[in-house]
Formats: sequence, C-alpha cells, structure tokens
Amino acid sequence: MVKMMITEKDFNEKVIADANKLKGYKISYTYWAFPTLNYQNMEEWFDKIKDKFSKSNGTIQIIESINGSTDTDFHTLDYWNLPNEYIHIQETYKKKVDEYLKYFGGEFERNKNSYTNNGKREYIKFIFAPIVEIENNNEIVLYFVNANIYGNGVVGIELIEDLNSLELSNDLHNIKSKYLKDKFSPILFASNKRIYKSSEHSQMKQQDDLIKNIKFQTKKLSQGIKISDEHVFSVMYITNLNEINNESNLYKNIKIENILINSPIIKWEDETQNEDLEVPIYKNAYIKYLHILPYFVFQ
Repeated sequence: MVKMMITEKDFNEKVIADANKLKGYKISYTYWAFPTLNYQNMEEWFDKIKDKFSKSNGTIQIIESINGSTDTDFHTLDYWNLPNEYIHIQETYKKKVDEYLKYFGGEFERNKNSYTNNGKREYIKFIFAPIVEIENNNEIVLYFVNANIYGNGVVGIELIEDLNSLELSNDLHNIKSKYLKDKFSPILFASNKRIYKSSEHSQMKQQDDLIKNIKFQTKKLSQGIKISDEHVFSVMYITNLNEINNESNLYKNIKIENILINSPIIKWEDETQNEDLEVPIYKNAYIKYLHILPYFVFQ
C-alpha cells in the first residue's frame, strides 16, 4: 500500500501553481462522416474539397498521402505577416510556427506515418494560418485550426491551443483562456493578402468562427449529403513533465500527471490511499498511454 504525499494544503498551495506551469498543447478533435458517400463517387467528393482548401489563402501547409499509399508528402506555403506595428517580432512569430510544425506538421507525419499506416487510403491534411494573441511582454501565443479529410467520407478538425495561454481551474479539471493584449485573426477564405487583421474577438470566438467556416465550406461542397453526429474529445500534449516532477519532493510518490488525471474525482487528504484513486499510481511511463480519462499526457 502506497501512502500519498499530497495533502489538501499541498494541492492548493503548490500543485495548482505547478500545473499552470505546464508547457505544451491542448488538442481538441471533432470528427464526423458522410456515411452515404461510401456508395457514391468518393473520388469526386474528395477532389472538390481538396481543391477548395488547397486554394484557400489561409492554408500554410498541405500534407497528403502519395497516390493512396501509406507514405505521405507535404509542402509548405508562405506564412502570414503580422500587422505593421508588430513587424519587429515577425521573425519570432515565424520561429513559433516552425516549432509547431515540427510537432504536428508534415515532416513529423511523413516520418511517423501516423495517419496512413493502416493501409492505403486517400488522405489530406490542411494546416491553416494560426490565430495570434500577444501578451503584454510581446510573448506570442498561437492557436492552430487544422482540417483532416479522408477519402472514405470522414472529416476531422483539430483545434490546437498553447498551454501558455490557458489556465487550469482550482480543481484542475476546467480550463479557461487568459486575457491577452492583442488579437489577430486570419481570414481563411476571403483575404487576398497573407496579412493578419486586428480582431476584437476573444480567442475562443475566433476559434469558433474559423471552425464554423471550415465546416460550412466542407458541407457546402458535399451537396446536402447527410452527415453523422459529431464526435469530440480533447487531449493534452505536455512537454515539461519531467522538469516539474523533478523540481519538488512533493512528486516523489505521485507524479503531477497522475494528480491531473485523478482531479477532481478525488479530494486530496492526509489519509488518501492508493486504492482510493480512480487511476492508481502506475509507473510514470504507463501514464503516457492512458486515453480514457479527461487528460492524456505524454512527454
């Protein structure tokens, strides 16, 4: 039997603050399907959507399967420019986009074949110019919205948010957006120039607008074909777990990711035992593969 080392006092005074130091991305996925397309001309449908998004001025990278094989290829388009008053941090912005593409873009997917390794299929992914918010210290925060189109009629949208811009609540379960200084939004389907426009909308409103636009464009090209219900789930991709866990003896017996997964299911008290947890304390490596809980975390 393992004795917990996290008390309610520890949780309130230390753990919440440490959880909000986590770096990485929160990824929300939405999937739906055009099931009747299995009996229709899939190639024509796929080509129409591919052509629409490929010509969108908002697209900055296109990833696709090579002739329906398990291999993928990609090409990157010009990034968007910040407004003139922020041109001095344009290079910093570019580096942030490069960093994102390293984690989620075409080079990663081509090496991993993460979307096409289950057999030959038509597949294409569009990465759009990110939503941009800037903090008071000119720190840049990016939010990406990506569209995944499969030749079997499945459509998926990814919303990828920088954890630096999000704040975990006191129960470590709910997440809210921090208020940042300036907001810039790309106009994906109407702009003639790759230049951001200032936006008064919150980051969440900008996300909703872009996602609705992608859905509208997709469904418009599908000529009223009935679609399935949407399936939505979120995961967290965290890059500094080891750093947080190693900086305090508080996480000697239970890691911060295990606390995240068990909150708010359990109240942390002196008498808490291992068997009280919804998710027991496994070796840290095992936690990386949990996928049925509110949070999925991995290095």
